[in-house]
Order: sequence, then structure tokens, then C-alpha cells
Amino acid sequence: WWAAAALALALAGCGDDDDAAGWRTEVDKTTLNGAVLSVWGSGPKDVYAVGGPLGNDGFETLAMHWDGKAWTALAPGGSETLWWVSGSGPGDVWMVGEKGRILRWNGTAFTATPSGTTATLWGVVGFSPSDAWAVGGMPGSDGPDDVLLHWNGTSWVSEALPAPAKGLALFKVWGQVGGDLWVVGETGIIWRRG
Repeated sequence: WWAAAALALALAGCGDDDDAAGWRTEVDKTTLNGAVLSVWGSGPKDVYAVGGPLGNDGFETLAMHWDGKAWTALAPGGSETLWWVSGSGPGDVWMVGEKGRILRWNGTAFTATPSGTTATLWGVVGFSPSDAWAVGGMPGSDGPDDVLLHWNGTSWVSEALPAPAKGLALFKVWGQVGGDLWVVGETGIIWRRG
């Protein structure tokens, strides 16, 4: 019971400290036009956030960068919503979204890379400048679905999944360098490669 009493006393003293050093608003809706949907960073002084209009007229694609002191709008252009951001480090950041849009940020400028699909891309993971994966599809529709793309350092190449994947939107992808890759999607499907 001594251990339980000590834990209760320790937790009782934590509330005020957590509140004092807790959450704070960094950016609020009065400074943004659209929703922020994903955040990724290579460290505390290199964080990216993406989003966009979510079907609202007059808003633009949203991409921002945190340098440890302030957020900066990156101005990728367009009106497509970006759904996910990931990278392998500063200067190698991928952003994916509606209409198959894929943007690569090198630390100073965007490069649009053709995806070969019109489907929404919901997820991306980057391992190195020559190894990234993106997934997508159109949930609840007739497609395009089963979108699994691999960046080989030069272009995005479509990869096929074995049956019964046909007709499913794929939502997120995660993995580790070396080929251990996970993909999740509609109907609760989970794929693993490696």
C-alpha cells in the first residue's frame, strides 16, 4: 500500500505543473483558410503540416513549415486538399492528396511528381530520396482503387497487390527501411510486405 500511496501523492502534484507547461495555440483558424490534416517532422525545428479546403470554395492547398520559432506558409498552389505528409529528413518531404497530387519539398521549393492516378492519395511514407511509398483510392465508389505507388528515385511506379484487394481504397502506409511495409485500407484489410 506504500507504493500506491506514493503514486497517488506523486500524481496529485502533477496536475498544476502539466497545466502550466501544457498545450498552447501555435496557429488558429483566424490565420488559416482550410483544415490542417497531417503533421510530420524530422525534429523539433523541422515540422510540416498540410491540409486544404476540404471541399470549401475559395480555399487553397495548405502546406506549412515550423523552423523552431515560427510557422511559414509554403504556398504549394492549387486547391486540392493534401491528406498526408512524411519524409526521410530535412529537404526530402512528401505531401499527397486529392486528384493524385504528389508534391516533394526539398527545403526551398516544391516539385510536383506525376502519380499516374486521379484517386485521392491518403498516405505516404518516405525512407530515403530514392525510396517512398504512397497509397490511395476512392472509398465507396467504383474507383480508381488499389492505389499502391513506389518512388524509386526517378518516378512513381504502381505496384499490384494480390487478391482480394481489388476495389479497395488504401488509406495509410508505414514501414521501416529495408522493406518491412504495412498498408491498411477499406473493409479492415491490412497488408504486410517484407
